[in-house]
Amino acid sequence: MSTDTDTDTSTESKCGASKSTDTGSSSTCGASSSDDEEEVGSTVDDFDADPGRLVAVGLGPGQPEGMTQRAQTALGEVEHIVGYTTYIDLIPDEITEDAEDIYSTPMCGEVS
Repeated sequence: MSTDTDTDTSTESKCGASKSTDTGSSSTCGASSSDDEEEVGSTVDDFDADPGRLVAVGLGPGQPEGMTQRAQTALGEVEHIVGYTTYIDLIPDEITEDAEDIYSTPMCGEVS
C-alpha cells in the first residue's frame, strides 16, 4: 500500500487567484505578499503622456434609475471605466458603449 500523498496546498479562489500556505505566495485576490519591500518611485516626467484625471463615481443603490444625473454625466465623459464586474454590469449600456476601454475584475469575497 502506498503512503504517498499530494502535498500541493494551492487552491483556486473565487476570483481565480492562487491560495497557498506558502508565506511568499499570492493573496486570495492575486496580490503578492512578501516580507521584502521594494520602493519604486516615479513622477509625471517619467512618462511620455499628459497627466490624466481620475474621477470616482458612486453608482447609487444598484439600479440604473437610481444613478444620479451627475454620475451619468461623469461616466459619459470618461474614456476608461474601471471597476468590479458586478458594478460595471450596473452601468447602463448607453454609457459603457461610449467608453473607449472598460477594465473589470471579479470581486474576491467582498460580497457573500
